[in-house]
Amino acid sequence: MSKSQHKSIVVFGPQGSGKSETLCIQLCKHFQLDKVIYLHAYPADRPLPSTGALVISDFAPPTEQVRRQLHIDTARKLLNRPARYPF
Repeated sequence: MSKSQHKSIVVFGPQGSGKSETLCIQLCKHFQLDKVIYLHAYPADRPLPSTGALVISDFAPPTEQVRRQLHIDTARKLLNRPARYPF
């Protein structure tokens, strides 16, 4: 399987907002990304991958660290549109 060259995206929203595994898989397919990373389980001393990852977080990351981020509600709305990379 070829690795995605699409830039990684952070999807964030509070606990209980619907960042389920099923939704994450749908978002990965939609944005043509290879893997899901749950930020709370990711080592803090490692940088996030710049390509190929859908990063799930309870909080919006600082914009100086990540520029490609979507609130969970926006991400859900994008699933109802034709597949395209949003950035």
